[in-house]
Amino acid sequence: MPTIDKAACLTHSKPMENEPEKLNDAVTQAVVAVQNGNEDAYGIVVEACQKKLRNTLAWRCPPQIDPDEVAHLAFLAAYKRIGQFKPGTDFYVWLWVFARNIMLGQINKAKRTARNRDNYMQRLMLEHSEHDPESRDAAEGADHVNALRECLATLSESARALMRDRYSEGLTMKAVADKLGRTVGAIKNQLFHVRESLRQCVSKKLRQDMAT
Repeated sequence: MPTIDKAACLTHSKPMENEPEKLNDAVTQAVVAVQNGNEDAYGIVVEACQKKLRNTLAWRCPPQIDPDEVAHLAFLAAYKRIGQFKPGTDFYVWLWVFARNIMLGQINKAKRTARNRDNYMQRLMLEHSEHDPESRDAAEGADHVNALRECLATLSESARALMRDRYSEGLTMKAVADKLGRTVGAIKNQLFHVRESLRQCVSKKLRQDMAT
């Protein structure tokens, strides 16, 4: 595939109306040329569609989703499947399907990440209150959340990365082990020790706060 300059392909402009509109004959011919083996012709397609696609995404993407990234991935996805496009149909509509699916996928991933992070904090709070009954009442308040965040910040970079992969990103034990080139048993053991360290750290901070 020809190199696509992401910055050049995603030029900003004012939103266009009548979305999606028919592309001109030159673009249709360029798509056919790509299908026939002329990879460089895809640059014509990108140039014709980039502003409209990027601005449509800018209006529809939530703040945590980068419309430039979605547009770039959509162009790449369309190129990989360019042979499936049927000349005579609307190429922009076809391209938009890729962009929309990518956007929705990133939105769902962002929601899962936020949900996993919230669930992780709740899980730590529950584990702490079960192991430290004397501070159970404090564990139910904002002080416990603040203590957790402070203790998480004290972990080593490798320990934070491990917790992030397992809980924030929601990776399975096997996925984490494969990513780090370790065994599942080793990952489970390290997670146990990291959680225990966090529990002790939180307990200490809460006791200190209660004593003041």
